[in-house]
Amino acid sequence: MQFLKYVLATMLGLFIMSIIGFFILIGIGASAGSSGKKSVSEKSVLTIDCTDVISEQSKEGSFDVQGATDGTLGLHDIIASIKAAKTDDKIKGIYLKLAPGMNAWASLYDVRQSLLDFKTSKKFIIAYGDLLDQKGMYLASAATKIYVSPAGGVEWKGIAATGTFFKKALDKLEITPEIFYCGKFKGATEPYRYEKWSEPNKLQIQELTTTIYTELLQAVASKSGRDTNALKALANTFVAGQANAAVQEKLIDAAKYESEVLAEIRTLCGIKEMAKINFVSMDTYKDGVTDSKSSSNKIAVLFAEGEIVDGDGEEGQVASKPMIKNIRNIAKNKSIKALVLRVNSPGGSALASENMWHELMELRKLKPIVISMGDVAASGGYYIACTGDSIFAQPTTITGSIGVFGIMGSLENFMKNKIGVTTDVVKTSTSADMPTITRNLTELEKQIIQRGVDSVYHTFKTRVSNARKIDMTYTDNIAQGRVYMGDKAKQIKLVDAIGGLDRAIKSAATTAKLSDYKIITYPEVKTSLQAIIDDISGKNKEEALIKKTLGTEYTIYKNLKNMRNKIGSVQMSMPWELDIR
Repeated sequence: MQFLKYVLATMLGLFIMSIIGFFILIGIGASAGSSGKKSVSEKSVLTIDCTDVISEQSKEGSFDVQGATDGTLGLHDIIASIKAAKTDDKIKGIYLKLAPGMNAWASLYDVRQSLLDFKTSKKFIIAYGDLLDQKGMYLASAATKIYVSPAGGVEWKGIAATGTFFKKALDKLEITPEIFYCGKFKGATEPYRYEKWSEPNKLQIQELTTTIYTELLQAVASKSGRDTNALKALANTFVAGQANAAVQEKLIDAAKYESEVLAEIRTLCGIKEMAKINFVSMDTYKDGVTDSKSSSNKIAVLFAEGEIVDGDGEEGQVASKPMIKNIRNIAKNKSIKALVLRVNSPGGSALASENMWHELMELRKLKPIVISMGDVAASGGYYIACTGDSIFAQPTTITGSIGVFGIMGSLENFMKNKIGVTTDVVKTSTSADMPTITRNLTELEKQIIQRGVDSVYHTFKTRVSNARKIDMTYTDNIAQGRVYMGDKAKQIKLVDAIGGLDRAIKSAATTAKLSDYKIITYPEVKTSLQAIIDDISGKNKEEALIKKTLGTEYTIYKNLKNMRNKIGSVQMSMPWELDIR
């Protein structure tokens, strides 16, 4: 029997390895097939899909038992591709496929600016879709023509930011949150303390939405020829929802079916009626857009995208351990003459932020650092940005949030009254069982934790004062956990200039006195094969499955999960994930 058991176990192991090997071979084939510059046919049209997820770095798709999985497009690759297409004789124009999307406003700002620059080449940009939401409207305002299906719809209703609050649920469950924070605008814990936003938080969120709305109005006005006041009035009446009504209000150029739009594209490309149009996806085209420069001088672009966490972290996080490793590698590489730190993070762990800040300051002794801010660079994200010689942001970049919080929680009453569970402890001193969720904190323990939070807040303000060369009184006034948009952040000296990643790279080259240089990026992008291995091992699958299942409710789940992970540690984090649309 024992022999049979070993034989069966060996056969099972071989079977599993065969399956893994099969998928690895597929990955190798896919990687080999996708390597090298892809050829683009004459009279091609570059397509941009508004549903594509834009990240800071492009990530390869993979293949599992359910089929192919899409990768994500990197913002820098998208902008570089549009720039290359502008002078590419084989590209006749751009087809912007309109559909509701989830990308943030600062990323859309960068893409729109690139589209406006592309349009100076006199090539066409045709925008078309069945449904046109406001983010799509913002991008489409850079198009030559905007078309929507006659049976489709157009969203024009103004900007809103909705928050979700859990205080009443916690009260019903008899769960007691223990909250510690610095800064009257530090709203990260408000969903657990209040039933609605506090007045200070409502004020700053109103400023954020107003800034985005102003940007949207100006963009649409530039395309439609309508006055911004008229567009505001139109949003209040909500009468432009149908395609034909949107045409009358000049929000779109015409209501057309896709076949009619394709016929127009054929004419613009100079090809025969009913001939196949050579559409080229952004994912395909970007592979042929490479930095062909050869130089012994390099500028490193280090991407810090996601929540800041301690240790190894997960996909989509700024984890201290791999981040510090990359910083040290950049410091040791003598061919790298400058660093551009691209920050797109709402913050997170105070300890991880401080450790990364220290490593970046050590690197700055050797070579200049320039900061480029993406959609958000707040709290811990702004903390690490304080290492830069200069800081660049876009008008709709959310930044600041200079504040700190800590959260504990007691489940004592919930366990005892709701599920009938009690605990007991034997200890040698009053707080020997700290931290614990089985009892409320004592007054002394609360005072000790608050002092710790206050100390971290003081350090944060000191870092900002030293980096921005402003006194502590001024820093305290603009801190308080308050968030700002890029333009306002520039006015109050938290940002040096408005500009994207390209401008930050040019600034780094000037600071390092480089006339020629090559760009290299960190962290290293996973290959298709690496993505396949991660999929087979189950790595990063759980979160993707939850996101797909919950849909729009995923934000609520993510906020609760993030707050659970923050319990017991001091945090530098944005109020919460705001969905501004």
